[in-house]
Amino acid sequence: MTEGLRPGDPTTLGLFHLRGRLAEHEAGVVFLGYDPTGRAAALTVLHAGAAADSAVRDRLTSALDALAARGPEQVLGAAPYDAVPWVATAYTDGRPEAALALLDAAGLSAPGPGLFTGPGGGPAGPDFAPHWAGTPAAHMVTPPPPAAPATTAIRPADSKRSLAILALCVAAALVVIVGGAFAANAFFGGDDKDTDASAPEQTPGLPGPVDTIPAMPGPSQSATPAPSRTPPPWMPTPGPSYTGPDGPDGLVAGPTFGKEEPTYPMDLNEFPFDFRVPKTWGCMKSSKGGPGVVRWVCVDESFAFSGKPGRTPGGIIEVQDCPSPCGSSEWTKIRDDRLPTIPTNWKRTDDTTTYAEWTVGAGDTTEVSAAMSHVFGAKRGDAPDTHVTVRLTGAPSEKKNLQKIINDIRARTP
Repeated sequence: MTEGLRPGDPTTLGLFHLRGRLAEHEAGVVFLGYDPTGRAAALTVLHAGAAADSAVRDRLTSALDALAARGPEQVLGAAPYDAVPWVATAYTDGRPEAALALLDAAGLSAPGPGLFTGPGGGPAGPDFAPHWAGTPAAHMVTPPPPAAPATTAIRPADSKRSLAILALCVAAALVVIVGGAFAANAFFGGDDKDTDASAPEQTPGLPGPVDTIPAMPGPSQSATPAPSRTPPPWMPTPGPSYTGPDGPDGLVAGPTFGKEEPTYPMDLNEFPFDFRVPKTWGCMKSSKGGPGVVRWVCVDESFAFSGKPGRTPGGIIEVQDCPSPCGSSEWTKIRDDRLPTIPTNWKRTDDTTTYAEWTVGAGDTTEVSAAMSHVFGAKRGDAPDTHVTVRLTGAPSEKKNLQKIINDIRARTP
């Protein structure tokens, strides 16, 4: 049985879109969610009162580590030190046992029925009651905004929290840089047209709507030691780089995926085609595309722990209608609106496709960008009525992966 979301419940956590409540516990809630591929997950989320207790978060993390050690396939993602702490576990229709067990461990509750027990169910013993019981935060999932500070003193940095923020930036927020300033806080709203002095400089050639999130902390940005790059056991770890033979040259530029290359199929909502990405990549829908544009942000989720230099590879894939008749002038207008003044010339690869590629930076900061503009009929056999924009960026070593994604999208659109 699933209960609908309540006012104040989050609608997205990390990659997951929440659809309803599966169970309620004195320490939190278990939500039903789906990742971009449609895979179901049970998301354990601490109540705001429980989340305010660092010991509760630590117990949640310990239980999470133990679960990941017993069955790594059970843990689909986690951010236990986020403002709204959560853990996503595998779920099939039935009882979310693993998700409820995490709440039992975090809240020091005895295992109990759990399913919609209400705020007072399942205490560990006759004299036990959580200290947050009876407060408004005992039932809230999203914490209230913090009160204005009474002093301007700066609190010392917490290295443990720094590690968690690093993990969150990688697995939940999915940092993605395209042309030098580009990532995924589109998932959380905000007006990306408003800028300030702290905003990262954008590479010439890619103005317009962007998805940005603060860069991950580095040694020069904090007085505390830099966090370890060794991922906790519940974080996705980078798979070995593919070293097999690439596929033949694609329809646009560069190679296609090799016959034995591990890939992940992406069948994204509101896209009239599916496509493949390298196995370590993931995609999440963005609201920053603008009216009539369906935008997804895709990134290599494991890159930050790979030890490779440079920015996280990734970028944006957008689909929108092309006005009828979708001739050369209509196509060019859409392309130039979505990718204005790129620092190179477009190369026509066929009657419905143009491609551009450019490099910026030097040394470890070198970045290669690849972009495709393509018009096609959303229904096979129809005249062109749809435009797809792809713009991806990564280190030079990632260039083939960027081209493989572009070639795969082109091959799956008429």
